[in-house]
Amino acid sequence: MAKERGELDQTSRQLAQELEEIRRTASSALALDAENKELKARVLGVERESQTLQQENARLQDRTARDWFMVGAGVIVLGIIIGLIIPRLRFRRKSSWGEL
Repeated sequence: MAKERGELDQTSRQLAQELEEIRRTASSALALDAENKELKARVLGVERESQTLQQENARLQDRTARDWFMVGAGVIVLGIIIGLIIPRLRFRRKSSWGEL
């Protein structure tokens, strides 16, 4: 009887340790699940922000290209105007021999 009681006590202690280990594992799994959900939400937020930044970057690149196009067009127009005006101006040449 004492031997059976000792075996039962040992089995009881062993089962209590196993139960404690299972509880720790279960609580760890719940914590991991909560952390996983939080990280998924953060990833979704970062993906949205990344997409927004990519769209803004594309818009700014288009704007820069358009600005450079406008600068080029302005230079061409200015060149045409100068090219039309300068030939019409008559410069008086001074003689190198001192004539009036």
